[in-house]
Amino acid sequence: MRSGIACLLLLACLELVAAKFPGANYDGAVFIIMDGTGETSWLAGNAAAAASTPFLDSLKADYPYMPLIAAGWPVGVRRTDQGSSIVGHQTLGSGRVVPWYPQRTESAVLDGTFYTLDAFEEAFALPHNRVHLVGEFDSVGINSDIRYLPAFLEVFRDHGVASEDVFMHMYIGGDAVDASVWVAEMEEFMLAVSETPGVPYGTIASAVGDDYAMDRVGDWDRTEVVYNALVCGDYHTNSPEGMLADTIDQRVLDVGSVSSVLPIGVDVSGDGSETHVTFEEGDMVVTFNWRADGMFQVSHALYDPENYFTPQCELPNLNMVPYSVVDPELVEAWPNTLFDAVVPERSLGAYVSELGLTQARVGESYKRRHIECFFSGSIMYKEAFEGEDRYTDIESPADHLANPEMRDETVTETALTAITSGDYDLVAVNLAAADASGHTGDFDAALTAVEKNDECVERLVTAALAMNYAVVVTADHGNSEEMTYLSGAPQAIHSLNHVPFMLMTPDKQYEIKPNTLGSSASIASVAPTLLDVMGWGVPDEMDGFVVARQITEIPSNGRLIVTLLAIGFGLMMTSTVLLAIKIVRMRPSTSNYKTMADVGESVPGHV
Repeated sequence: MRSGIACLLLLACLELVAAKFPGANYDGAVFIIMDGTGETSWLAGNAAAAASTPFLDSLKADYPYMPLIAAGWPVGVRRTDQGSSIVGHQTLGSGRVVPWYPQRTESAVLDGTFYTLDAFEEAFALPHNRVHLVGEFDSVGINSDIRYLPAFLEVFRDHGVASEDVFMHMYIGGDAVDASVWVAEMEEFMLAVSETPGVPYGTIASAVGDDYAMDRVGDWDRTEVVYNALVCGDYHTNSPEGMLADTIDQRVLDVGSVSSVLPIGVDVSGDGSETHVTFEEGDMVVTFNWRADGMFQVSHALYDPENYFTPQCELPNLNMVPYSVVDPELVEAWPNTLFDAVVPERSLGAYVSELGLTQARVGESYKRRHIECFFSGSIMYKEAFEGEDRYTDIESPADHLANPEMRDETVTETALTAITSGDYDLVAVNLAAADASGHTGDFDAALTAVEKNDECVERLVTAALAMNYAVVVTADHGNSEEMTYLSGAPQAIHSLNHVPFMLMTPDKQYEIKPNTLGSSASIASVAPTLLDVMGWGVPDEMDGFVVARQITEIPSNGRLIVTLLAIGFGLMMTSTVLLAIKIVRMRPSTSNYKTMADVGESVPGHV
């Protein structure tokens, strides 16, 4: 009987273990990134709050939900820096804090090691004529930071480069302020570094909108325009010396946005002859932009232009000094990179592959490298992991304002095919609309994008739950929820706001850990949490903490389990009592024992 009770108890315990670790019951997982979708209680300019999002609202009400930090130190950038798509995807996918380039630059400048970086020393040891600094000069901190301009100029000056041989080529766009502020800030820093009072060190030589200079969707016609200007001198507009800000403002009036400004060449002749600066044989070109996605196409054009278009002129031999690793393919050709890439090991994608599981990445071309490379941990992960398929050849529209929904519909259809096929253990999806529309600065465009997100997320979550998949919905950084400055002017940059995190499982057996609510949990927690829910284990390399737990209430089959346990416990106790009574009854009474004296005569040797 006792063995039967033990078996009963063992079965009940096994049932409890199965309920305690429900991850083994899920057939797969879906990771949805609503790019550029943050949260704030401030309603002015808040397209995310103004939009009609009934499904997302229902998720927050019916499933585990909490806001997560997506900016500042918890995601590897400086304390007051916004998050970015690269930082966000890298943090989401790696499940840890990865120091980003501005943080690394800040540390190097402060401790003095920046001025003697090996890349600078080796580059200046090579033949060099003039030095060109190329990139986005603003103080937003998404692509670069103008506050580091003096450090770069000091390096050039200390290596003996004359002021007349230093040229700056500006990328201008939505992440920055108006032209007069850019130019004034640059000239202020140039004066601070100069050894000649009142004379700036270096010259601002050109400007071009970042729609052309930083195209990310493979529009090589735009990249060709930049190449032909910087290398061949084919500038579309001439700016008299000292009039660059006015020229930019005039071009903005003509084309409609700063980002759309075609190349402007500054006349450096001093006599009005419209002499423009170009890259020449032996010149050093230092990039002033740490984002690989923004520098990818121009960098490839400066390495092998014929592979992408027919250039107007031959590419001279250049001494290239990239700020960061733009592409693993260029590392050997351009070894003097200021800051090497940090390559996290055992990211979510790498770990899933390590477990022998399959995965799919889905996104449009505008976010291709984010969902492919950076979600894997770094730009260095260009190749797919074993068991990984990529569906990112969905071409993004060039005009984001005219196409606020971007290609969310096509991305969703593609992701639904991957989910319902049952072929993948993990499907990661990027919905780009809210971020792309947020960068237009147009409130209505952002609102339309957020509402499209709601529609797409509903379809994805519904399909995933029907397939018995666990789902996380989150974002890489904020944007669409903050479309105006306090002044009321349009805002087209990322925000410092938190982003949503929602966890859906078919059995609704999870909740947010009470001690994490209101904590400093960041988007680094998403991957570890999903892995824990799936029962796949969390790699030691991930330092984001798990923010969800299995609900402590009795599971759906709990009444049966408790009943069986109660019966088993009752039978065990009854058996124990009966056994005790039997033992007592079988034990001889002391009154039945005879003393030695009583039996003395019958005991041999007794006296």
